[in-house]
Amino acid sequence: MVLLIRFLAVLSALLSILACSRSTISSLFVAKSESEVDMLNLVEAPPGHLNGTFVVSSIDEGGTKKNDEIHNVTGSVYQDNVSLQIDNGILEHPTNIVGKFDGKTLSLTFGNNVVTFYRMSQKEYQNDLSVLENNGHNRQQVRMVESNIKSKLDDLKRLNDDLLSFVKWGNERIQHVNNVRAWYANRLAAYQNCLDTIRPFAVRRIDSSAWPLCAFNIRGDNYDRKEMVKQIANMREEVRERETILNREINTIPEKQANILHLKEAACALHEHKLPSKQEVDAYMNELSLEFENSQPLTEFMTILPKLHRAIDDDLEISMNGETKLSAISCELDGMYKSQLYNVNLKRGGLGIIIKEITPEYAASCLAPMTKGALIWDVVMDSPAEKGGIEKCDVIKSFDGKPVENIVTFLPLLEAMKPKVPVTVQAIRSGKLVTVEVAKP
Repeated sequence: MVLLIRFLAVLSALLSILACSRSTISSLFVAKSESEVDMLNLVEAPPGHLNGTFVVSSIDEGGTKKNDEIHNVTGSVYQDNVSLQIDNGILEHPTNIVGKFDGKTLSLTFGNNVVTFYRMSQKEYQNDLSVLENNGHNRQQVRMVESNIKSKLDDLKRLNDDLLSFVKWGNERIQHVNNVRAWYANRLAAYQNCLDTIRPFAVRRIDSSAWPLCAFNIRGDNYDRKEMVKQIANMREEVRERETILNREINTIPEKQANILHLKEAACALHEHKLPSKQEVDAYMNELSLEFENSQPLTEFMTILPKLHRAIDDDLEISMNGETKLSAISCELDGMYKSQLYNVNLKRGGLGIIIKEITPEYAASCLAPMTKGALIWDVVMDSPAEKGGIEKCDVIKSFDGKPVENIVTFLPLLEAMKPKVPVTVQAIRSGKLVTVEVAKP
């Protein structure tokens, strides 16, 4: 009995010595990185048996706080060997984890990686969580700054694209000078050829209704000529407007580069907790200068501007000279035409009109219907017909209450008019039937 009591005493002392050979593992153990804080809260009770929780706190790449992962932990410890079982596992790592405990640190093997957890107080752990939160804020600020940098760089790249677009458009505009020159040359040739053709008709006092159609085409060509002059004038304004906008953007390049550099410094300070060196700043500014200030689009833009201005000036000069010559021919032809109207057509009722039979060609030219009646091909300015309301391209359907089938039935009605006696005229105009009154002088 005495021997048994002595054995138990020795065993108890031995166990005490073994227990004192390491400190108890009950504590908080924390492993941390810039984006994650892992905490093991272990309790050793009874000796050799472990229970607790494993909490993973982390932020994503954008700095947003993720929901904490909380796992229950059980395990055992023998001397410095630790074995843990974590419920549900930890991401891709196995559930069973082994490691070493040296009294201050707990080194656990996760797959092929060994992670060291440091023993610390609750206050120290909370401080690490605060640091993690600050890291999240910094990441969000870095992302915002980097987004601003990208936006400003995109603005500069967009400017390069706009410059290239302007250069392409400018080259097309320069080539267009030849088109303008050809347009006026072709019209001058057509006008002169028509004038040479019409002169014999006018000299022989042939009724203008028998003149070639080119005479009437020239009289209706004013719209196209005005449109060409207008197009050239608009082109000059467009060049000025686009040039002004691009120059304004070019003038902002130094300011944008300075803003980009400032943002770059801010990003470095937030991300690396230090400002970039002077060498890094100089290298970055040189990169920006090479990319934008000395870029090919900017060089081509500055090169093409004087060429484009000369091309627009050439267009205007060609247009002015061409319009002067075309107007002279048109006026001469118009004078012949009006002379024939007064000398020949005023005799037809004295109304001052040119009458045509309705043919597909004349109807198409006037956008008039192919129907019975007589076509008013032209009206003399200030004539009785114009004052009474008759217009060019009217299709006369009745005159003085009598139907008009064609030009043959219309001419006798004109000759039968009495001076100063109003006559009711019905005509189709733009698809509608209109009624007017005319009187012979």
